[in-house]
Amino acid sequence: MFEESIQVFLKLINGDSYINLSSPSKYAEDLWFCKEGYGPRDIHDHPGWHVINQGSEKGILVEGNAESILALAGTKYYPDFEDKILFIEASQDINERFF
Repeated sequence: MFEESIQVFLKLINGDSYINLSSPSKYAEDLWFCKEGYGPRDIHDHPGWHVINQGSEKGILVEGNAESILALAGTKYYPDFEDKILFIEASQDINERFF
């Protein structure tokens, strides 16, 4: 995990009620789990987020990977999105097809 991700995760599990989300400096795009010894990772500079509507908001955040969320559709684990702030990340292939 990247240091930025670890710090946000630690804040969340320690009860911090305010998390400032910002674009990470690096990202990994590889099938690390298929590599012998699980690495090394293919790390790149992060180009920044694609913001659809600029602004700020306060509320309950539901976040996840688009492919993972779709895999939960029809199960008891599918998230409740009503009255929530939705934050979705997706693989580059999804971004190229839909955005």
